[in-house]
Amino acid sequence: MKTILCATLCYILSATQLQTVKSSMVYKTEQQTIVIDKETKKVIFSSSDDAEAIQSAIDNSSESVTISRGSYYITKPISIRKSIRLVGQGKGTELRHTSKVSTIFDIQNASNVSIEHMGLTSGKEIKKVANGVSIKGSNNIQLIELTVVGFNNYGVFAEKSSGVSVNGSLIVANDNANIFFSD
Repeated sequence: MKTILCATLCYILSATQLQTVKSSMVYKTEQQTIVIDKETKKVIFSSSDDAEAIQSAIDNSSESVTISRGSYYITKPISIRKSIRLVGQGKGTELRHTSKVSTIFDIQNASNVSIEHMGLTSGKEIKKVANGVSIKGSNNIQLIELTVVGFNNYGVFAEKSSGVSVNGSLIVANDNANIFFSD
């Protein structure tokens, strides 16, 4: 019995141990959000918390993260502090703001970040002041074919940043402004 338990625990620990990879993919099962190494197809992280899994993929990928179709509930801001490319699979890849967070993507002091092909949404029942994407002290940030809807502050907020571009995106119905740039 002890051998079986150890083998099971050892497998679980090895499947969730963090590794640095070139590119990863995030996808949902019914109970877990899984991060896999795109090259080896091995599981490198899993969690019942969608934001934690996406954050792990960003932190442990050197080039890109693909987020597969599904609805991901963001319970804490996803922090980006390095060069990375985040690519959703278009319609059906949605990151949903929850009442616990002030922003979905928090980009600070980063260069060469690209977020592409996904939707960011927030319900009007959210009371906390929230942005879809917050960018501070960063440069060369590309937001490509995003849908950003329903935040009670800004869809995209950029402060003390340069080279921020928004292309082919639908950013609407955000309370204070859809896009706001500040020096």
